[in-house]
Amino acid sequence: MPTDLLEQLARLDVPPTPVAFDDDLHERLNRSLTAQHVVDLGLRALPVAAIEFVRAVCGLVSLTVAGKFPERKK
Repeated sequence: MPTDLLEQLARLDVPPTPVAFDDDLHERLNRSLTAQHVVDLGLRALPVAAIEFVRAVCGLVSLTVAGKFPERKK
């Protein structure tokens, strides 16, 4: 009988995973990833897009009123 722990573990039979294991894992992972993406979209992407849209509309109004497009601030 081998005395090395790794050799002993190599000889053990590993039972197969349950059939529904992967399905449950994918369901939980997909739910958490979807929630994370929605939060990221709501807190990061939409505010930036809204700010850029408002800047463009303000530039259009300024161009319409003054006849000159405002310089972009750095």
